Amino acid sequence: MTPIKLHIAASANPSCHPSPHLYKSDTSKVVFQCMASTCEILIDAPQLTHSQLTEVSTLGVAEAWRIEYKYSRYVIDNTWANLHKQHDAEQLIDQETQSLLGFAYQAWQLSDGLFDITSGRLREIWSLTRTRLPKQQDIDELMPYIGFSNLKWLPDTPESILIPTGVELDFGGIGKEYAVDRVLNILSEYLATKSLRYRLLVNFGGDLACKQNQCPPTPWNVGIESLSQSHRSDIDLELTQGALATSGDTKRFIEIDGKRFGHILNPKTGWPIRSPYRSVSVAGATCVQAGMLATLTLLQGNQAKEFINQTGVPYWLRSEHKTYTNQ
Repeated sequence: MTPIKLHIAASANPSCHPSPHLYKSDTSKVVFQCMASTCEILIDAPQLTHSQLTEVSTLGVAEAWRIEYKYSRYVIDNTWANLHKQHDAEQLIDQETQSLLGFAYQAWQLSDGLFDITSGRLREIWSLTRTRLPKQQDIDELMPYIGFSNLKWLPDTPESILIPTGVELDFGGIGKEYAVDRVLNILSEYLATKSLRYRLLVNFGGDLACKQNQCPPTPWNVGIESLSQSHRSDIDLELTQGALATSGDTKRFIEIDGKRFGHILNPKTGWPIRSPYRSVSVAGATCVQAGMLATLTLLQGNQAKEFINQTGVPYWLRSEHKTYTNQ
């Protein structure tokens, strides 16, 4: 299948990503880079014309790139940067940022403070390139700046926020999942206006969501990546609606003195969560919901299985040699 290069206006590609590729077939596929991940949009809508397929594909990619640019920590003139130029001063925030803060606040409360979007500064200590354990003193110096309670923001008055000096927001824990949900909704709304039958699947680096209006529904075949073999699945599922998100240490970890330390950090101690579990995949109504529950599960450490069991959502929790599931 020869790909078609999508030409997207520079204004919709502020991070200067390579052009996406569209593979046109009965189920067309758009492949592009975003949020340090290979992303895919699968579109099964046979009645779409070529121009409509190009238009809807461009809409999805542009929305993902917009969200990435808006909340990236590596841009000097975006929403994230502007929020952090005005420390110790109350400032107004837009509706989208209010919603993201609302998601984060809910997760912070549900996790008793273990899910915390102010914990991103700990990456200064826990770089994935480091070869020695950090000194406790270095961690202790950062800890006063970690904690959602440092922020002057409440869901009852969401339109303004005050970020104290030294405190930093990191939307990385929910940004990709939020982008998946946004892209899926935008594409489904576009296809609904054309009165077309469709199946959609949006997959950003293994966090995915799908939607369709076919009756009876036709499931997507999706896989959960192997712990030992990259880009290969060892658990295969059928998904007709909803989302699946995975959290784990298969790609983001460091190994020091023979011990493996994952990228999920405990904001109360400043140290990586130690757990017998390597990864968890959770199904949910939305990707944001599934992603939050996946992260919250691993944050429980040894109590991860008990925690996710109590939620009642479908899950696949994996240790080095065993998979636990309620399916």
